[in-house]
Amino acid sequence: MHSTLLLPQAVEITTDSVGFEDGLLKKVHALIGDRCLIGVGTITTLKQLEIAAAEGAAFALSPVNPKFDGFERRGFVHECHKRGIVAMPAAYTPQEIYEAQAQGARTIKLFPAQKWTPKQLKDLKAVGDFGKANICPSGGINHENAAEWLAAGAAAVGMGSCLAGRDIKIEDSSSPAFQAAVEKWTTTERPAAAALAETLHLS
Repeated sequence: MHSTLLLPQAVEITTDSVGFEDGLLKKVHALIGDRCLIGVGTITTLKQLEIAAAEGAAFALSPVNPKFDGFERRGFVHECHKRGIVAMPAAYTPQEIYEAQAQGARTIKLFPAQKWTPKQLKDLKAVGDFGKANICPSGGINHENAAEWLAAGAAAVGMGSCLAGRDIKIEDSSSPAFQAAVEKWTTTERPAAAALAETLHLS
C-alpha cells in the first residue's frame, strides 16, 4: 500500500474495516494518534460504540441517527457524549438536522450529500438556528467540490478514497484491481489531492 500524501485533521476508521473488533483503532492510534484525531464511523450499535470508547475514539459517526440496538433508551448522541466521544449522527432532511440539534449533537453529518448541493446548504444555513449547526457533508465529496462545500458553510467535509487512494479498499495487493488503483492514485488522484491540500492550506 502506498503512503498517504497528507494527514487530514481527523481520520475515521469504519466499523466494517477488517480488524475493527480486534484492536485496529489502537494500532492506528499508535501510528498517528499524536498528529490528528482518530474516530470511528458507521456506528449503528451500542456494542460498536463501546469498542470505540475502549480504544480511545475521539468522535463517532453514523450513517443514521441510531435508535435501536442499544440506543433505545437514551439515543446515539447521549451515549456518545456520556463516554466523552463527540457524536456525529447523520441527517438528510431539515427536520432530521433539527432533531439532531435538539438532541445535543455538536456536529451533524449531512448524508448522502450527493442529494444536496453547496447552494442548498448555504440556503439552509441562512434560516434560523440552522445557521448555528456544524454540518459535515459526506458522500460524493471530491477534489473538485470540497472547497465549494466549505465556502457554502460546511464545518468540514468527509472524504474517502479520493484522498487516500482506492487501493485501501482492496485486500489482495497482487490483484489487477489493486495495481490499477495504485496507478490511478499515482497519475491522477495524488496530484489532485496535493492541489486540494494546497488550496485548503493543509500541505
